[in-house]
Amino acid sequence: MTDYPLELIAEMSIALVGFAGVVSALGRSRLSVATLSFRIRALLFNGVTAVVFSLLPIILAAHGLSETVLWAVAAILLGITQVCTMIWAARRVSTLTDDEVPTAIRRIVFTTMTISVLYLSYGVGIQSEWLSAIYLVGLSASFCVGLLHFCFLVTSIQSSAKEGI
Repeated sequence: MTDYPLELIAEMSIALVGFAGVVSALGRSRLSVATLSFRIRALLFNGVTAVVFSLLPIILAAHGLSETVLWAVAAILLGITQVCTMIWAARRVSTLTDDEVPTAIRRIVFTTMTISVLYLSYGVGIQSEWLSAIYLVGLSASFCVGLLHFCFLVTSIQSSAKEGI
């Protein structure tokens, strides 16, 4: 098992979550408290998910699990976590207006995460030797959704600075 892609995703996610903390602490946003709270939490959920699940296969391998079982367990746990995150996000975003979280963004995020969960389920179901690659794609989906929320957070703070808020 090669750990490099997992370590890379973990490092990028840690940097993303850390930088988001600095940006949200120092910046002022024009967003409502509910929207800002949603974006920060979504960023943290997806970033922490990417960190934890980047390290999970390494931890499972240290406990002597076979490659097939290791990737299957990790994929199942990642899929369950992504489903829980989607349910949480759907409940939270339903209280926000279209101006706060545009419909196109909602569709992109939910489509990406749904494809990721289905892809992980398919990989576990067929017990393919490609399960590690399928897992990395699913893990990358969590990172990319976190990155999307980070971009929106930074954009809202930059636009507030330009408006003089």
